[in-house]
Amino acid sequence: MAEACDTLLSLDQVAPSSQCTIRRLHGHGPTRQRLLDLGFQPGREIRVLRNAPLNDPLEVQVGDTFIALRRAEARHVEICND
Repeated sequence: MAEACDTLLSLDQVAPSSQCTIRRLHGHGPTRQRLLDLGFQPGREIRVLRNAPLNDPLEVQVGDTFIALRRAEARHVEICND
């Protein structure tokens, strides 16, 4: 069973250098499928590395993969901030 989480946020609300756990994906269709294809799966730990100069996109690390993700897409990822 999933462990309790103190703070639930969407990925676009997390500050750089934060490590968090994916709780669930919102949305549907191509956006959801793209996130799943990139490795954004519930229970997986990710790390927010940095924001681009104009604050969009943000760079995250999922496992050994580095991904640039638009904030509009990051809003579909619900995370538990560790």
